[in-house]
Amino acid sequence: PRHISANLDLLQRFSAFLVQFDTFRLHSFLDIPQTGKDVFKSAITDSPTLSLRVAQTLRPLGIIRSMRSYSIIADCLRLIWEQEDRLEAVQKEVYEPIADKQCSDWTAIQSTIRRAAQTAWHTNPSRVQELAGYPLDGCPSAVQFLEMLYNDLARNSA
Repeated sequence: PRHISANLDLLQRFSAFLVQFDTFRLHSFLDIPQTGKDVFKSAITDSPTLSLRVAQTLRPLGIIRSMRSYSIIADCLRLIWEQEDRLEAVQKEVYEPIADKQCSDWTAIQSTIRRAAQTAWHTNPSRVQELAGYPLDGCPSAVQFLEMLYNDLARNSA
């Protein structure tokens, strides 16, 4: 079972690489120029810089790399970073693609993020309030939590 999951993980990573490579070739073939913040965003997304910033944002909230929610939130933030409009249709544009990647239902992804938000709220409520930028009466919803994390990444990248 362990070698099967390792092979499956390797296959998923390779297929993700092929998708990124095909996208790169398509952009090169069509000669689509990247300007302004898009160039900066794509450079961060493709480099370890975004991963480092995600880690620096999540660790003080009690969400560490060994938790399943860490990788799910990191994937969500990558998708949102690539296209901010995904925050307007989180289920379709964020939860469902990640659920397909994880071979699960989108509600499981939402639930995982909600539990991570609860962990953050119980671990460091003052930092969660600071990330929100407005007073919270309780633990943020999954979408609020993703938006707060994305806004923090965007603020710190400018």
